[in-house]
Amino acid sequence: EAHRFAITHHRGRRDRAMTTSVLDGIRGVGPGRKRLLIRHFGSPDRLLEASREELEAVPGLPGKVAREIHEQLNRIG
Repeated sequence: EAHRFAITHHRGRRDRAMTTSVLDGIRGVGPGRKRLLIRHFGSPDRLLEASREELEAVPGLPGKVAREIHEQLNRIG
């Protein structure tokens, strides 16, 4: 039982550590806003294709953060 608990715990830590995003380095974008963006656009690919206007139209996302996301996504290509 203890072994199973340890393995389950380690798998969870590993999975969280391997989950990275282009949004990770943007100030003002945490786990909640990432979920909001993915829910709004439906997929990470659609988020990457979003225009500045589309990002600014996301309910609950401040315009300054939307512009920062757009700049960051354009920098990485």
